[in-house]
Amino acid sequence: MSAFGKRGRAAGKSFACSRASRQNSRHLMGDAPRSSETDRGSFAQTRGPMPDRSTIVQELRRAGLIATGEQVDIAELRRNPQRADAPFTDTYRVTRAGQPWCHLTVGTGLLDRWQRASAFASACPGIACAPLFHHECGHAAMLGVAWFEGASLEDRCRDGSLPFAGARAILDRLHAALAATREPSTPEAAAREFEAFAHGVLQAAVFSAIDRVLLREIVLPFIRTHALRGAMETRLTNGDFIARNVLVADGGDARLIDCEFSHRTHFYATDLWRWREFSALPGELLESTAEGTGPRLQPWVEMYSILQHLVLAEQSQGLAVAVAEARVRLPRLFEVISVSHPALRASLLWPLLTSAAPPQPAGPENGWVSAQLFWSAHGAFTEAQSRRLAYVSGRTSRLTFLVPEVAGPMQFRLDPSETPGLVTVSTLRVDRLVDGQRQPLLPSGQDWSRVQVFRGAMRLRAVAALNILVLDIDPSLGLPSVSVSGPAADVLVEIEIRHDSNLDAVPGLLALGHP
Repeated sequence: MSAFGKRGRAAGKSFACSRASRQNSRHLMGDAPRSSETDRGSFAQTRGPMPDRSTIVQELRRAGLIATGEQVDIAELRRNPQRADAPFTDTYRVTRAGQPWCHLTVGTGLLDRWQRASAFASACPGIACAPLFHHECGHAAMLGVAWFEGASLEDRCRDGSLPFAGARAILDRLHAALAATREPSTPEAAAREFEAFAHGVLQAAVFSAIDRVLLREIVLPFIRTHALRGAMETRLTNGDFIARNVLVADGGDARLIDCEFSHRTHFYATDLWRWREFSALPGELLESTAEGTGPRLQPWVEMYSILQHLVLAEQSQGLAVAVAEARVRLPRLFEVISVSHPALRASLLWPLLTSAAPPQPAGPENGWVSAQLFWSAHGAFTEAQSRRLAYVSGRTSRLTFLVPEVAGPMQFRLDPSETPGLVTVSTLRVDRLVDGQRQPLLPSGQDWSRVQVFRGAMRLRAVAALNILVLDIDPSLGLPSVSVSGPAADVLVEIEIRHDSNLDAVPGLLALGHP
């Protein structure tokens, strides 16, 4: 098996059409208002005693959904306690005659979820679990979705029960079904959706007053300019396109779950960001691209996705969780805007502002490690020509190093971590920056044999990623050199990297020889 690269906690077996425990937040709705905020308010005001299991069975019989005398069993499912609606909804697996029948949610304000799930299942019947019923019973409501027996795509890939070709075929099916929902739109409609998104960002409590100034004057205008270019179209998304929300049956059939928050949006390229950030999969499957997004995330997509994620973390999990996520995500946002915005690259003040930000927590005791990139035309590496970036241990991070004014040949050295552990490099990209556009300096594809492992590290077996066992506090890797012809230009070195102090994966990666 390949090393598992992206952020995302491996989940246990899942047999429901709605995950019982999740740590990721929901998507901001696109062209429709987000009703879950109303739902949460009504939850808080009308919770009251929820119906017990016997009452639920009685209500299902009264509604004609199950027959009188029919054997029915109801088992309560765990929910993520951090979710804002957790205190106000209960979830169950309902079994009839010994066979799982439906995933049942009991709470208030479920009509909008029912309508969204129904619309998504109607448009994508081959990849969605069918909504069965929505039934009002007093102060509460019941929402039933057909049960699907399966394990998550993450689990299938991790335990080896699903080969790569099978996983690839499943993703192709999902992408094809979603692509079939595309519809032409207008620039005016896309602009309206973006303005609603921007308004939600600027109203979010997770951002301070000075944050809002930077967002309003710099970040959001940059995103808007690029997001609204070209022909406009919309597409359905389930609202949380991640590997944990793809259930795979023993026979290979699959369903995309958590569709009760589905919506139609112009900015469906954010599905790719969520897939990469919140899926723990082999590198080959992380690079699986949704149609229309291209093989690499455009800067505006990444920035849009980060802001969307923070707003929804606040809405669905509370301000404390959103602030913790912001500390992890915002450095990346400002890395992207710093190297993508022409005016910021020419600014004398911007580097001072970004460098004056509060320092990142350092040291593995706080969950942080750091990588340092050195560059030199002649291989004599010094601290003066280097940059250090902190990243979170246990997550895949995308680090972007800006090397200014490169002309001619350039050599690079990467010190991936100052802490022993397993380091996985899943992507290495080196581009020349010309008029805000990236021009590749390394050929496409990852040839990890070109990376040299120097002191303090051991190369393990490389499949889709470069796996390095860091043995001391000063490891060093030699990256492929490049050459910039013509006028001097800034060079971006982008690395997707993960550090794990847990070494359980090492035995399977121990090299029998050089890869």
